[in-house]
Amino acid sequence: MIRHSASLKSNRDMPLSPVNSDGESDRVASQQGLWVQDLGGCGRALPLARLCWVGPRGGNRQVNSEGPGRDALAAALLLGVLMTGVIVFGSLYPFQFRPLPDGTTMTDAVLQALHRRPGGRGDLVANLVLYAPLGLALALVLQARFRPAVAATVAALACLLLSAAMEFGQIHVPRRSPSGLDLLLNAVGGGAGALVAIWVRPPASGLPGAWLRPVEPFAALLLGCWLAYRLFPYVPALDWGEWRASLAPLRHLAGIDPWRVLRLAVFWLAAARLLAAAWPRLGGTLPFAALILAVLAAAVPIVDRRVNPAEVAAAGLALAAWPVLRRLRHGDLLLAGLMLAAVLAESLSPFILAAEPRPFGWVPFRSVVRGNLANGLQAVLLKTFLYGTLLWLAIRSGLRAWLAVPAVVGLAFGIALFRTWIPWRTADSTDPALAAIAALLLVLFARLRRRADLTGSG
Repeated sequence: MIRHSASLKSNRDMPLSPVNSDGESDRVASQQGLWVQDLGGCGRALPLARLCWVGPRGGNRQVNSEGPGRDALAAALLLGVLMTGVIVFGSLYPFQFRPLPDGTTMTDAVLQALHRRPGGRGDLVANLVLYAPLGLALALVLQARFRPAVAATVAALACLLLSAAMEFGQIHVPRRSPSGLDLLLNAVGGGAGALVAIWVRPPASGLPGAWLRPVEPFAALLLGCWLAYRLFPYVPALDWGEWRASLAPLRHLAGIDPWRVLRLAVFWLAAARLLAAAWPRLGGTLPFAALILAVLAAAVPIVDRRVNPAEVAAAGLALAAWPVLRRLRHGDLLLAGLMLAAVLAESLSPFILAAEPRPFGWVPFRSVVRGNLANGLQAVLLKTFLYGTLLWLAIRSGLRAWLAVPAVVGLAFGIALFRTWIPWRTADSTDPALAAIAALLLVLFARLRRRADLTGSG
């Protein structure tokens, strides 16, 4: 779907102890580790799924066990509309259409697109993952009227039709290269997202791999964004020389940036917390150590990936700090503060101000579409992890969602505005757009989780 004419090369627990609360739905949520502290001062604890939308006075409303619920339906519908807009913009930008060259029929253009060679790794990965959120959102919306399997099938077909329309449209857009492989990857990505909608739909017992179902799907999604960012571009090399080149930076320890080590350590601690929330049995130190070792080992054979001393030192520091952090009573609050500082440091480096500000880009994702797509995809994965995790930790710490969501989106917008004074940093509305999408996903998964709790308690 998204393709540039030239091939592009990539750059580079346990939950806190719950407090007993009256109400069966709270008891079920407690068992799932979905607790955050209420800021009202009454000492009660509330499930994350309830706090994310209706607050402590939402009451035990009646739910329809056949569909995702009205709140989740609205969030899924809005997410689907946003993702459709992102896909249309990324596919048809700069919206300068032209007729087919003289003597070229539509059949000739389609056949040429079907036989076009694939682009770079960034193109392939972007076309695979971009339609997944749309497939997820459409499947959840359709579950309000159809069985989950039928809804997933219709959602996958809708993604296929949208991709086909975009590929046909790209035939008339200069400097865009439609491809049959793009269509296939878009369909696979949309179908995968639709299958996830079945997987997270309550109840999931009896489904293949149901035992792998995360307690908090949103935490699992954020963890996946972090791991995907660390292991990009996912293409292993069979050349021993490439492996040696990947480990070569470890021989030079003099240039370690201590501030980068601290930032990466905080991000790894956040990843450990997400792992503990998604799969509580894996919240200990040993599973976290296994995850770190697996990521570092998997990074060695990946093409153009270099394992540097800073990330090894950060992983070791996070591994040493995690046993202490996971036992703190207010560990989520402390981690949220550390995450806020790390996000600011990561987003505003190198802390050099220009003499005059640059223009601010009000169109989101324009820099991703116009620039190096591989680098843009990495940035999207990292920023989704940063803003989504910061929002998740803020709510886990007790901040109401109606305060946390605008605060995090406003923070992302403020960072983007301040970047107009920082050379070499992109200053556009992509950051707040990603923060808003992360907030939508949080609300969607939280409402589905609460629905599962109420269904199970009923």
